[in-house]
Amino acid sequence: MPPLALLALALGAELPLAVLFSFVSSVAAPAIFAALTCAIFFASIVLAWSRHGRAILPLHWLVFAPFYAVMKVPLYVKFFLDRQRDWIRGERDLHS
Repeated sequence: MPPLALLALALGAELPLAVLFSFVSSVAAPAIFAALTCAIFFASIVLAWSRHGRAILPLHWLVFAPFYAVMKVPLYVKFFLDRQRDWIRGERDLHS
């Protein structure tokens, strides 16, 4: 499962591409599937917030969620293009 912001960005990119493909090819299934996937994603976010996040995050802050996802783009680009290839051994506590 990708991070939620990356999943949101992927779904946000999928929908316009599927709609464009539907216009070009006259096949509506990809656009319908993409729209349905985005609707289910949105509904699951709202449902999770209403069930578990109301006390933590006010509703008006959810408006900024798309901006948060867009702010993560440089991080994801760096992760995929400039990956760490060497294994760095972590510190070990010898007295545990």
